[in-house]
Amino acid sequence: MKLYIEMPFYTLSENEMNELSYIPNYNIKDIKDEIEDALNTIPSREKKIIQERLGFYGKTMTLMEIALEEKVSKGRIRQIVCKGIRRLKKYKRISELKECWEEYNAI
Repeated sequence: MKLYIEMPFYTLSENEMNELSYIPNYNIKDIKDEIEDALNTIPSREKKIIQERLGFYGKTMTLMEIALEEKVSKGRIRQIVCKGIRRLKKYKRISELKECWEEYNAI
């Protein structure tokens, strides 16, 4: 099974979630904690929008759905997501998470 960081967690079956626990030197709780730590480094509005866009709450939301909820344009939501992702890329531990995903996909 190939994993991509953009994959919403709710799309993974229980067996696939169990497979994640076999990533060398990581278990699923560690990965979730690392993602949460990384998200806590960005402003709360960006964090919420990224979580909704990527499906952290069970369903990915479209730009329009988030825009209606936030009362801004789709373009503004896109800007907020891009800015949040740029900030996340600066987070020092994100490279470790990326290595973890790449190591798992190589198996």
